[in-house]
Amino acid sequence: MEDITLQSLRHTFTRFAIVYGDEIYAGTYDGLYVINEKTQSVKHFSQDLLNPSGLADNIVYSAYRDREGGLWIGTLYGGVNYLPNNTFAFRKYLPGYQENSLSSKRIRELTEDGHGNLWIGTEDAGLNVMSLDDHKIWRYPLPQANFNTHITIVVSAYGDNIYCSLYKDGLVVIDDKGKSTFYNYNELHVGSGGCSIYALYMDREGTLWAGSDFGVFYAPKGTFKFIALPELKDQWVFDILQEKNGTFWFATMGKGAWKYNPQDNTFKHYTNKDGASDKAQSHSISSNSISLRCNVTISIYSPFFHASCKIISVDFGTQSNNLYT
Repeated sequence: MEDITLQSLRHTFTRFAIVYGDEIYAGTYDGLYVINEKTQSVKHFSQDLLNPSGLADNIVYSAYRDREGGLWIGTLYGGVNYLPNNTFAFRKYLPGYQENSLSSKRIRELTEDGHGNLWIGTEDAGLNVMSLDDHKIWRYPLPQANFNTHITIVVSAYGDNIYCSLYKDGLVVIDDKGKSTFYNYNELHVGSGGCSIYALYMDREGTLWAGSDFGVFYAPKGTFKFIALPELKDQWVFDILQEKNGTFWFATMGKGAWKYNPQDNTFKHYTNKDGASDKAQSHSISSNSISLRCNVTISIYSPFFHASCKIISVDFGTQSNNLYT
């Protein structure tokens, strides 16, 4: 086991980790860290309202790198921050009185569709869409909420569709014509009353996987009839991904990370249990990410995450790869 040391990072939450090429993007409550695996270098973007190169807020909930190489960052209280490729000045997008503005400064999810639109999920005001050509913003109408407002959890693009899960409401599927279909959680069978979907992943076979506060579920291609994976029953699942070889990874809150091989239906569990060889730094895993070289990055959700990124060697068959925790 070895460390990637982040000298300036002290006790904070690590919200997510995603991989683009040789770089790991770690969103924390202390800003955004960009770790280069090759050079062992670290860039840190933090809140600085007087500096064009600073963020509007330190709490980073999401990040997305677009096709032009620009970096989009979703923050808890500072809206969307955009850093164009090869520049050092952020553009900030916040709520305002004008029509072409965000509906909320609390940004949870960012994803791009196949038509050059950025879909922006908020924590308290539904779903926004931005054209990446001219950066015009409009608000997508969602079905009537069970609460006073729409709280988006997952916003993902698969094929021609956008999938948006809503807190304790249901799943909205939006096609490339903008038409939406709503499924409540009771008819999806992803848990008992009051559940929510916290993770969505469509595999290469077209099977849709969902992680809720009641476990992992999968729906065969073309259906929304979800089936439970018994081994993860009643576990709070925050993220799902699949390796090139077909192996799945599930990130949980309080139960570590799970590795699942569907070919032989075997599971391997990574926790922080004392004395275990498969040891993570915390029981709570907020996200997984995977690089083109099939490295798996695990983001730890812990109030005492110290200044390092752990690397655990795991077996991916013919390749030697690393698990980041």
